[in-house]
Amino acid sequence: MKTLSKNEMRTAVESLIANGAVVKNYAKFARIQAIEAVGGEVIETILADGTKETSNTANAGDWIQVTLHNLFDPKVPIRQNEYPSVPVEQKHTPSNRVSLNPQFLKYDPIASSGVNVGYNPTEQTVGPGEKIQYLWHADREYGAALLTSFGDLRNHRHHGLFGAILIEPPKAKYYRGIRPDRNHHGEQAVITAPGVEPYREFVLFAHNGIRLLDRDGALIKTTEQGGEHGGHGAPDHEDTGEKGYNYRSERFFNRLRRNPLPFQVFDSKVHGDPATPLLRSYARERIIIRLLMPGDKPRNISFTLHGHRWRTQPDDPFSRIVPIQGAMSVGNVFNIEPEPVSCPGDYLYRSGSLRWDVESGMWGIFRIVSRNVRYYCETSCRNFRQWWEKKWYEK
Repeated sequence: MKTLSKNEMRTAVESLIANGAVVKNYAKFARIQAIEAVGGEVIETILADGTKETSNTANAGDWIQVTLHNLFDPKVPIRQNEYPSVPVEQKHTPSNRVSLNPQFLKYDPIASSGVNVGYNPTEQTVGPGEKIQYLWHADREYGAALLTSFGDLRNHRHHGLFGAILIEPPKAKYYRGIRPDRNHHGEQAVITAPGVEPYREFVLFAHNGIRLLDRDGALIKTTEQGGEHGGHGAPDHEDTGEKGYNYRSERFFNRLRRNPLPFQVFDSKVHGDPATPLLRSYARERIIIRLLMPGDKPRNISFTLHGHRWRTQPDDPFSRIVPIQGAMSVGNVFNIEPEPVSCPGDYLYRSGSLRWDVESGMWGIFRIVSRNVRYYCETSCRNFRQWWEKKWYEK
């Protein structure tokens, strides 16, 4: 496969556009800080243009051109952090170079993989103050795919430098409310596509071993807070670091300080909604959860959604039906489609490990509400827009 220079890549993209291919542009910025939130506080990942982001979305068949900007300050050295700890004898020198590697997608491995390998002549990472372009091809509908930086696997992941790209059905449209969302970023959206039953989509990064700071900038060490602080004493190295979803956690430690009654720890009427993503849906609505495990510790976790069950292989009608997804490790992605539920209410989603994960904040709420006027209005508007666009294209 031929190595492409920046000018050759630009020429290739222009040629694709001229021949009718869909090419989507994304700008990624590599300085990310993960912090812990308290109950009711909303923390979002914001792009440079002000767009809220957790994941990027493309459709099957799209060509995707990504521009990665490195916003590290070259004057500030990257320190070797002692927490979360890694029991290795070899001294590791942190790097301020970053990259992006897409899971599943097709690309030129010499020019657009984001990985420096052997004697490949093209630099795949980018230094502070610089930018680089990658060109990827979504050849089919993959659902969720991880984005990983190979500039420094040891340090970047536990600082939160990871992401996802979602490959939807061809000609898919994304809705928030009654209007299409042209930004294609976010944790939740309604997806419509020709020949596909519409579905509400949620994106969840389940991560552990993350370095989190509190609102005052102090380092959080839940697993090392023993005795009166509500921790568990000195842990194994694989249990250090903080747990959560989408850079957010809801630790029992904070909730029990406000109200010491353990049986009310999940109660939103007492504590307010958790800081972790609040997933919202209507009764009997089709939903798909894009569940990803980007980092950082190799200890497996699991995921369960109370009151729901799903097929382990969504496209196989003979697949096992389970209430929990186990054996989740770094690099795993799952496209979970729970069976529709008719009963409105709050359903807990969480890790299967109560002691190390759930107490450390790895849980959240899936809220189902009854179908109301808003639901029927949104559905009718989306259906009318699809009908109108179909008629317009037929002309």
